[in-house]
Amino acid sequence: MTLFIIAFGVFPCIWAVCNASPTTHFQKFRRVFRTAFLRQIYIPLLSLFFVSVVLHRYLNWGGFFINLATEIIGIIVTVAFVDWIAQKRESERWHEAMLRIRSRLKLFTNSSIRNLNDSIGISPADILKQVPFAEFRNADSIRRDVIWTQGIREIVLAETEARVVNLRERSWRNLGRALFHTYTEADKMLSLFGGRMKAEHYKLVLDIQEEARVAAIEFYQQFPEVIGAPENFLVEPKKKFSAVEKSAKEEVAIRTKNLLEQLLKLGEEIMSP
Repeated sequence: MTLFIIAFGVFPCIWAVCNASPTTHFQKFRRVFRTAFLRQIYIPLLSLFFVSVVLHRYLNWGGFFINLATEIIGIIVTVAFVDWIAQKRESERWHEAMLRIRSRLKLFTNSSIRNLNDSIGISPADILKQVPFAEFRNADSIRRDVIWTQGIREIVLAETEARVVNLRERSWRNLGRALFHTYTEADKMLSLFGGRMKAEHYKLVLDIQEEARVAAIEFYQQFPEVIGAPENFLVEPKKKFSAVEKSAKEEVAIRTKNLLEQLLKLGEEIMSP
């Protein structure tokens, strides 16, 4: 009877926690179960439990194996509960700090997007054309962020590459500064908060930094006299530089578009609960 209750009572509950929908109350507990606890403790102990049940059936050791199976269940439940309490306490202890980290990340994404948009000539008025104004005006602050982000995404997908390719010298240098600003600010975020960021946020900031580095350093700084320079400034025959300029501009345009998309994704991740 004890084994029947364990097999058909405890384990289905554990399975339900591990496979619950992310929108349920078990989300945080399920995350713990699926990571360290599930891989390092639960699977080996569960395997030992089933081995004990099988040995109990075929070996007459005076109930040793059935007692061992019962003890294993006690260990599983105790470790799970203690680990959950520890995780909950740690989460509560860092709650206010994590809110401030998310705020700093949001400021980083907003300032980077604004600087990049300004440098390629995308104004707030251009974004507002992509936004349903009546809904935007009546929405709360969180919903406004979502609507504004959607408007930026639409114009980024549609126009960024063409705008970057057609930049003139001054605007091109502004883009270079915006890219370098994004790179240095991403480095600050990683240095200051890397140890407490969510893994998905940390990866996105790394990707953002890499896109900015490649666009700002490997392309713009390698060809500063060519990319975005007026034709009459070039001292060599134009044909020698035109192919280099065209290829480099197209590459930076793609990188800038990817960078803006990653910044928007990070902003959305930060806004999600």
